[in-house]
Amino acid sequence: MGGLANIIADSSYNGPNVGYSLPVSRGARTVLFPRVDGPTSIANKVDVLAGGVGNATVVGTPGYGAGYASFTTASNYFNSGSLDASTTTIMAVVRASQSFINGPTQPIIGGNFTLGVSGLHLAFDDNIGAKGFVARRVTTVSGVPTNSSPLRLQYGASFTASISGSTMTVTGAPVGVIAIGNTIFGSNVTSGTMVVSGGTGTGGVGTYNLNVSSNASGAMAAIGDWAFVACSFQNGGNITIYNKTLGISNFLAVTTSHIAGAGNFKVGTSFSNTVGGLCDIAYWAEHNVALTTFEIDSIYQAVKSKLSSYSTPIII
Repeated sequence: MGGLANIIADSSYNGPNVGYSLPVSRGARTVLFPRVDGPTSIANKVDVLAGGVGNATVVGTPGYGAGYASFTTASNYFNSGSLDASTTTIMAVVRASQSFINGPTQPIIGGNFTLGVSGLHLAFDDNIGAKGFVARRVTTVSGVPTNSSPLRLQYGASFTASISGSTMTVTGAPVGVIAIGNTIFGSNVTSGTMVVSGGTGTGGVGTYNLNVSSNASGAMAAIGDWAFVACSFQNGGNITIYNKTLGISNFLAVTTSHIAGAGNFKVGTSFSNTVGGLCDIAYWAEHNVALTTFEIDSIYQAVKSKLSSYSTPIII
């Protein structure tokens, strides 16, 4: 059985199922913490934020783990109870599956995107070497609904290295941190290569021991576990995406008006049955304002503290 913990009502709320005070209340609409011990139906089990949004609901049969929900198909998701807004910030603590890491899958983290019609989304993306995240929205260009350019950001650490046999030597300081258990990607890197122990490396430059052998060199990436990702969509302004776990961000200037998507945001629904994939979510939040970098960092720190206190900690 699984469900959602309470939606946070305001900065003073600290519900028994959440143990979390909202650090930034500006524009807050929905905050969800999946929980393994809840009911499969959460109607009347959530608080409603000030502003009149509806209750969140579970659709289909997501799976549940220790403090997170898993989504495998387009028919299993959380209906957040919140509509798309012209200016929106969405945030999530997410983990992609091995199927995403090894193949052409693109699980949706959340949104209400209809390609070329309306809406926005935040998803995992396999179109960059490091594997990553992608954000996109639909705007009006000369009266015609038009997809904005995709805005991408890496999920794992990126660096320059060489692999000889089962030893990887990192020579370029990584963006992000290399950790034991990371999966390594790069040209001529054997599929399924993972870091099993550190040699002289402790997250950056140095040597690492791998589970299989390769003969490779050049740009590489190390994909880890959980990440805190956020995206701020301004109406007629920038889209900014953050991976707070790695401490990186990217932005795209969009000067045309957003076309709001129909219906509430769906959390965890796959992109399609063709390129969908397993996506785990431990936290989801929406604010109908463009939160500042400082505000997003404040939320990240609070969520990080909350998730690390679980009996099975989720580390971001």
